Amino acid sequence: MFFLIFIFLYYFIFNHTYFKITLLFKKMTLISLILFTGISFSTYTAEEIEKKENTGFFGTIKEIDEKITNFLDSIKDYKANSVGFFETEIPANEVFITSDGFIVYDKDRESLVSGVVTERDEQGNMISATKVKNGLVHGKYREYYPPYDEHILKREGKFKNGALNGKNKTYYENGEVESIIVFSGGIPDGTFKEYYRNGKLKSKGKYEKGKKTGKWTYYHQSGEKESEGKYKNDEKIKVWKYFDNNGNLKDEVRHSFL
Repeated sequence: MFFLIFIFLYYFIFNHTYFKITLLFKKMTLISLILFTGISFSTYTAEEIEKKENTGFFGTIKEIDEKITNFLDSIKDYKANSVGFFETEIPANEVFITSDGFIVYDKDRESLVSGVVTERDEQGNMISATKVKNGLVHGKYREYYPPYDEHILKREGKFKNGALNGKNKTYYENGEVESIIVFSGGIPDGTFKEYYRNGKLKSKGKYEKGKKTGKWTYYHQSGEKESEGKYKNDEKIKVWKYFDNNGNLKDEVRHSFL
């Protein structure tokens, strides 16, 4: 967590708090279980068949379902705690961030880091993982909420050459999405959405080179509109409409043209 905090402090500070399983995947999982865990519908002994008959068809299905569930849980746990195939994992306490923002090995403070810088708790659970290339954060990053064995995402996204780039997401502790924002070169530049803890939309709009632009809409926690209007260079322009908790128009305010 501390490494990722340092990264955000070095590259920018932004004020916004930034398994539906497909049928095909289920089929592939079932095939994997049949191949690797010994579940087979054609190799039961007579005694095993008798036991299966006693539990019935649904007992067999339940057993398979439990194995699938356990198998999927293990995949989820692996995904949360691994840095990926062929990736070099580098503990955060082995790196150092220079005054000009480069990530180097702490032992010599000269060699540029390439790999995945990770933080883990005492049990080995992932706290954060950040890809680094030639001394700059480059690629995916993710950070989790404690307790870390539950693998609840706090934020995830991508860096490019040391700056946030593309779609980045933040999450509440309950797993709901808190915000989705698009970056370019480390500044907000694209669509933005923010949500309440209950999953309902809180606001939506667009940034252009770090400034609010075009139409923005804000919502009450009930889901009804709170206000809507247009921005230009981060300033409200033209007519803005304001609504009560029931979605009824209560006021209109005209802002100066810029």
